[in-house]
Amino acid sequence: MDSLRKKLICFLLVLGGVVLSGGALYGFWSLHQAYSTHERAVGVIQKTRTERVHRHRKVRFEHEMLIKYSTAKYGDCYVTKKYYWPFRQVGDEITVLCRPQHTNDVRLPGEECWIWGAMLVCGLICAGGAWVMLRPERRKR
Repeated sequence: MDSLRKKLICFLLVLGGVVLSGGALYGFWSLHQAYSTHERAVGVIQKTRTERVHRHRKVRFEHEMLIKYSTAKYGDCYVTKKYYWPFRQVGDEITVLCRPQHTNDVRLPGEECWIWGAMLVCGLICAGGAWVMLRPERRKR
């Protein structure tokens, strides 16, 4: 592989690694901020719904769940959220972070941790790939 092409691939890998890792760290930071500003509640999944959606030349499944959680000021609240974790069932308990003034503005920290963790791992793999390509080759004796 010629030197210019190798340097370009390494640059793109490092750039992708920095962008992915930076996005993941920002996501973890915003989740940490949400823990300090939002009210934590335990939600129970009341109902799940799976819908078959036809896109251009594709069939997709969209999953929604109805979550019931209690707040000190407003009592029982309900919110509908899309979910991508395939093992959710009716009756499961999940952690919900809700803003005290806007009870429908909720975050699900369990799902967000998976997203930001996957981004961080992909970023580290990209940066590690660039490091492997740039390190000098050892000669066998």
